Amino acid sequence: MDISFVIITGGAKPDHIKRLLLSIRKQNIENFESIIVGKVDNLSIDLFSLGLSAPQTNTIKTIEANEAAKSGELGVMRNIGCKNAIFDNIVILDDDLLLTKDWYKNLLKFNKNSEDYDILTCQIRVPDGGRYWDHACYQSPKHGHITLEAEQEDDHLYMSGGCSWLMKKHVFDKIQYDSSEIYNMSNLKDYSEGKHNEDTYFAKRCRDSGFKIRHNHNSVSFHDDPTYTNLGRFARRRENGRTQSWVKSMDLDFPPEVIVQFSAALYNSGFPAEAADTLRMGLERHIKNPALEDNWRKLSNAHGGELSDARWSMDQDPLFKETLDWLKENTE
Repeated sequence: MDISFVIITGGAKPDHIKRLLLSIRKQNIENFESIIVGKVDNLSIDLFSLGLSAPQTNTIKTIEANEAAKSGELGVMRNIGCKNAIFDNIVILDDDLLLTKDWYKNLLKFNKNSEDYDILTCQIRVPDGGRYWDHACYQSPKHGHITLEAEQEDDHLYMSGGCSWLMKKHVFDKIQYDSSEIYNMSNLKDYSEGKHNEDTYFAKRCRDSGFKIRHNHNSVSFHDDPTYTNLGRFARRRENGRTQSWVKSMDLDFPPEVIVQFSAALYNSGFPAEAADTLRMGLERHIKNPALEDNWRKLSNAHGGELSDARWSMDQDPLFKETLDWLKENTE
């Protein structure tokens, strides 16, 4: 299965891009290309160390699109990358994604055992283990805007940003991204009025054209940004650059009642991700405590209910650690 990987960047994460490229290289795909679009002048990519100096079909292309990168025109950059793709399978990536060891192997298994599709999403985790808008719907009459269970179906699926989802070239031949300002959702008022971001609008136009969107939960990638976590059926971001490890600074001797009160204070002050971290930390310290379990259930239910495959670590998710260790292994 030949693949064109389209990666967009604002130029601020060159180390993330190198790690992403290495995770692509180590999938052992026979024919692939990586197309990096955006602010690329500060990238220093050693093709030899990545094992990409040959053959011609395993190449890295960089395409400058400084104005689009500066103004945050994600759709414009993705359009440029897709127009330059040479293979029939295009994978859309942001510069802070990371493929796990068996991503491609499980993609091949899915293709062998499943029905046809035009677009395929995969499972996305964040470094603390939470899921990130992978199998998700938007403006669904039944579910609204939530992350779905792996086998759950909905007629309003969308592909979140550059979260390593795949589309066939014939999709892009018919539908390109529309980056006009009226589709840039910036607040809850815009959402209530039915406006879209570039990704939700692109997905809507794909659905309206009859393209089939399916989900492959066995191919896993990471959104390599530890400020994010999962709360119920939503992805939430911690404030002020915090990661999941911030809770380690809390007093380990706090009784459950104090942890509940602190979590409530955080939530009421506009810090839902930190409130969730606090309760999850409490449940690790005070296993099956009724007060903590009750408050965690209420908080999860207020955000659509807990996913059956939810997980969280105040350090790093085991699969994320495993992926980082795999990337450090000898690439010869």
